[in-house]
Amino acid sequence: MQSKKVLVTRTFLPPFEEYEKILKRAWESRWITNHGVLAQELENNIKKLLKVKHAFFVTNGTVAIQLAIRALDLRGEIITTPFTFAATTTSIVWENCKPVFVDIKEDDLTIDEEKIEAAITPETTAILAVHVFGYPCNVEKIEKIAKKHNLKVIYDAAHAFGVKINGRSIFKYGDVSTLSLHATKLFHTVEGGFVITDNDKVAKKVRRMRDFGLSREGFPTELGINAKNSEMHAAMGLANLKYVPAIREVRNRAYDEYKRLLKDSGLHEIKYLNSVIYNYSYFPVVFKSEEELLLVKKALEAENIFPRRYFYPSLNTMPYVEYVACPVSESVAKRILCLPMFHDINMETIRKIVNVILDTIKSNTVSVSVGIPAYNEEGNLSKLIASIKKQKNSNFRLERIYINIDGSSDKTLSVAKKLAKSDKRIKVMGGIVRRGKPHRLNEIYKINKSDLLATFDADVYLRDEETLGKMVEVFLKDKKAQVAAGNFIPAKAKSVMGRIIYANNLLWNNTREDINGGDHIANLYGGASMLRKKFSKSFIYPSDITCDEEYLYVKAKEKNGFRFLKNVSILFKTPENVREVVLQGKRFLNERDVLVEYFGEDVEKLHDISMVYKLRGLFKTLFKNPVYVPLAVALNLILKITPYTDSLNSYGMWEIATSTKVIVEI
Repeated sequence: MQSKKVLVTRTFLPPFEEYEKILKRAWESRWITNHGVLAQELENNIKKLLKVKHAFFVTNGTVAIQLAIRALDLRGEIITTPFTFAATTTSIVWENCKPVFVDIKEDDLTIDEEKIEAAITPETTAILAVHVFGYPCNVEKIEKIAKKHNLKVIYDAAHAFGVKINGRSIFKYGDVSTLSLHATKLFHTVEGGFVITDNDKVAKKVRRMRDFGLSREGFPTELGINAKNSEMHAAMGLANLKYVPAIREVRNRAYDEYKRLLKDSGLHEIKYLNSVIYNYSYFPVVFKSEEELLLVKKALEAENIFPRRYFYPSLNTMPYVEYVACPVSESVAKRILCLPMFHDINMETIRKIVNVILDTIKSNTVSVSVGIPAYNEEGNLSKLIASIKKQKNSNFRLERIYINIDGSSDKTLSVAKKLAKSDKRIKVMGGIVRRGKPHRLNEIYKINKSDLLATFDADVYLRDEETLGKMVEVFLKDKKAQVAAGNFIPAKAKSVMGRIIYANNLLWNNTREDINGGDHIANLYGGASMLRKKFSKSFIYPSDITCDEEYLYVKAKEKNGFRFLKNVSILFKTPENVREVVLQGKRFLNERDVLVEYFGEDVEKLHDISMVYKLRGLFKTLFKNPVYVPLAVALNLILKITPYTDSLNSYGMWEIATSTKVIVEI
């Protein structure tokens, strides 16, 4: 256990004698409030540093927002984000305005500017956006929207001290920006905040409002409050200011170390643009689920490390506002955790934190690897890998991707090696001699160390980002499951013959999907399955097997372990010509004879399909595709009377259907 408490943040304090020296100036003058010389000096320094025209030192960041709303004379509705600290929303409500929530973007957690205009009504008077964790909003787009609809813009920049975008201070955008100088911030005055604007008229109102509404002569002129700050707080700001570059540099190193260590963790990384000069205020991580977050939080706290759920909950769910669904914010708020980040955090502590996170995730999630036997797949391999990497891994962690090259004569090997260079999880295997898919699967089964192994033919595509998660879920819920198969869906074809063959595949899908609740040998056709590790190591495909799926189905059936997932769509491309349809069909017919040799004549019954299912599939498909289905039926009849020809080439390998190798419908 960590001997000393590690909190999510730790206040930077300058050498006491430096603070005392500055404070002594106020002490000797006995001018310790009401815009003393230290407060004025701090304001001038901040204006120069941030390159802004007006900067007003106030009691805190919350009051700063309230003053901004008042100074802009806002009424009615203010569009804002639900993913922020409570003060943003409560300030709007406190000033008798109505917050209208717009959901956030998942990549940087700021307000989704593409959804703002849909929320604008005749009652809308402003947009109050937040630079979340110091990451800038899309300020250019927000300014355009505001100008188009004649709206005011306030930026809650509580976390954004020192942040720039395109070389320009983030505080140069909007009608007003507000800043928090709380003791937890990168730069602080113990308690404090700033109202920042380049607008002279707004500045005049803020100056009066923060001081009871008094004029420079001391007479009340308008409604105001006491939002002034003291010389004691200003002195802390002046003492801290020169240390900001060094503090930022240490935080930068800490941020980069967290990022490096968590690179392949599967946790969501907040992305910011290259045009942003960031201040490294926070290091948030988004977990796959709230359950995972709570496990990690508990494990860290057991080690005397205390991260923070920040921001939680999503503010659109609060009882004092009108609920508007914001699914991204609501989801992220439940899964986000800010890790310890402060000026003197050391690399050893960061490594300790990351190790606890990774160990906890590993011990509480299922490990998954993917195996891809690939022969002449240069056209689709990159697309398949991209679809695998897009998978949402809420219930598993992706450990390895094995690409086993089966003596390809095209550029499959070079494509695979290029993919492996960009992702260390990818391992390229195989050789220059074609050995056949079953042989390559045996090699993948042998090397796999993950709890579950998914195997995909290289000419398919995972259309759903939940594909792997749905397959994993079967094994989590059903301990007897040994093999789970996805549902093959044909990609739409363009040519007339392609559409006939496409209709033929739809007819086949609609026939086979519901047979025996999906437990049929036809539902393991096509290369997309997931196996338990122990089961995958319990057998080896014989050398004369050519249709591995049927062999796998029978092995799983022996243990009552086959599960068909009708709702898991695997996209594949149908052949473009009759010759290749014949090649594929005859291959499956040949396999039946081989299966009998290994499992006996009873295995033939596994292929039986009653007339009820055939007719049901026919009418279901005919209803949706009345033009091409009759032609598909005619094609089936032709195939049945086509003489059997051996499709093996001179090397004893099945001739492939080349027109199925590139999926264009994604």
